[in-house]
Amino acid sequence: MKQTSLADSYLVMPMDYTMDIQSEQRKNVQRLITEPKFSDVVFITGSEETKVNVNRALIAVISPVFFALLYGSMQESEKNAVIPLPDVDTKAFKCVVSYAYCNDPRISFENVVKVRMICDKYQISYLGQCCDKFVLSADINTSLTLLDECVLNKLEIMIPLCLQVICKNLSPTNLFNCPQFYKLSVKSMQHFLDYPELNVSCVHDLHSLICNIIWKHVNEWAEYQSLISKIQQNDKTNKVEMNVSEEKETPSEHNCNGDTSKLCYLNYIKKYLRFAWMSGDCLVKKVFPENILTEKEQLLLLKYQFNSDINIHPFHKNPRGHLILYRFPNQSLTDSLHLNWSAGGLIDAISFECDHSIYLCGIGLFLSKGSNELTSVHIFNQQTNETIFKTNPNEVTTWPYEATPNITPVKYLFRQGEHKISIRASVRYTIQIRQKSADVTYGIINNQQHIFVHQPSKIEFQFFDSHDNSDNGSTVNCGVIPCFYFLLEE
Repeated sequence: MKQTSLADSYLVMPMDYTMDIQSEQRKNVQRLITEPKFSDVVFITGSEETKVNVNRALIAVISPVFFALLYGSMQESEKNAVIPLPDVDTKAFKCVVSYAYCNDPRISFENVVKVRMICDKYQISYLGQCCDKFVLSADINTSLTLLDECVLNKLEIMIPLCLQVICKNLSPTNLFNCPQFYKLSVKSMQHFLDYPELNVSCVHDLHSLICNIIWKHVNEWAEYQSLISKIQQNDKTNKVEMNVSEEKETPSEHNCNGDTSKLCYLNYIKKYLRFAWMSGDCLVKKVFPENILTEKEQLLLLKYQFNSDINIHPFHKNPRGHLILYRFPNQSLTDSLHLNWSAGGLIDAISFECDHSIYLCGIGLFLSKGSNELTSVHIFNQQTNETIFKTNPNEVTTWPYEATPNITPVKYLFRQGEHKISIRASVRYTIQIRQKSADVTYGIINNQQHIFVHQPSKIEFQFFDSHDNSDNGSTVNCGVIPCFYFLLEE
C-alpha cells in the first residue's frame, strides 16, 4: 500500500520571516557579546586596558589576520586567551566586533578614521570599503577635520578620499570660508597643496586665478597658525611662572625651534605652492613682500613671466588641474564678416540652446576695440524669464586679450573663475550685451546658426534672433554670435 506524507495532503507554505523573528535573533547574537560565558578570547584594548570579550570564530571569519592569530600555532590560539591591543581604540574596536556579530557597526564621522585604521591593519576589507564610502558623503568642513585626523594617524589610504571631497567643485565660497581650513596642521596643508586635483580649470588666466586665490588663503592660514602658536606659547609660559604642572608635550615636527612667525609656517609649505602660475601682479604685490622668496627666486619668477621656456627649478611649472575650458573654434580673419556689436550704447541680444548641459564660464567678442569698457551682460532663461547672470553695469570690466597670428582675437566680456553659470541642455537662453562707449567690431562666419565643438565630444550650439530683447538689430544672419568658454557638466 502506498504511503502518503503530510506534504501530499496539504499545501506546504513557508513561515514568514518577520521582523519579530529577526529582532529575537539579534538579541540572541547580542548575548554572545554581552555575556562572557559565550566568549573564548579576551582582547585588552587601548591605553585604558578595556576588556572586550569576543567569540573567536566570529571575529576570525571577517579578518585573515585575526584568523591566523586565533587559529594558528601561537599561544593566542589557546582557549580563553588574553590578547593585548594597546594601539587599538576601544570604541572603534567595539564597532568592528558589532559588525562581526552581524549588527550595525554604527560608523560615524567621530569614529570612522579609527575604525578604518583597524580595518586597514587587520584586513577587514568590506567594512573598510564601507568606511571609505561613508567619508565621501562628508561635507567640506567635516572632511577637513577628517584629513587632519588621517594625517595625524598616518592613515594614508583615506587621505586621498578626504582631499577628493575637499577639492570637489573648489571655490572660495565652499572651501576657504570653512573655519576648519585655517586649523589644518602643517602636514595636512602640505597634502592639500600637493593634491593633483586641486584646480578650477586650465585655460589662460584661470591658471593664475586659482593659484592667486590659493596663495591668499594659505597666507591667511599661516597668519592664523602663527597667532594660535603665540597664544599657546604664552599659556605655557604663564603655567611655568605659576608653577602649574602640565602634561609632557610631544615635540612637533614643525616647531621652527620656537619660532611662531607667519614666515615659519609659509616656509613649510613653500615648495608646494605654484608660484610660476601666479599672476605677476599677485607675485609683486602679495607674495614678494612676505619674504618667503629670496631675491634670486623672485628674479627667476619674474623672468618666467616673460619667457615660459626657462628652467625655474625647484618651482612647479605644471598648472593645477585637469578640467579643460572649451570654446568655439577660432575663426580666421578672412572668413569673418565684420559687424558692429552694441553700437553707441544700444542693446544687442541673441538667444541660444545647447544640446549638452554645460557650465558657462565666459563670453567673448571677436575683434573688440578698447581695453576697458563699461559693459553690462544679462543672461536669462527665455521661457521663465529667470536671470541666470547679470553684471553690475557700474563696474568696469577689464578684458584679458587673446590673439594668435591669423586668428581673430577675442576679448572677454566676463570670466567666471570662481562661479560657473549652469546652462541646462535644450533650454533656450538669451544674452543681452550693452556697451556704453565705442562700437565693438565683431565678426564670425555669416549666417552660421549652428556651431559645433567636437572635443571632447560633439556639442551643438544653436543660435536664434531675439528682436524683442534688442534695440540694435542684432541677428544670426549678420553673424552677431558671441564666443563661449565653457566646462562640460560632470
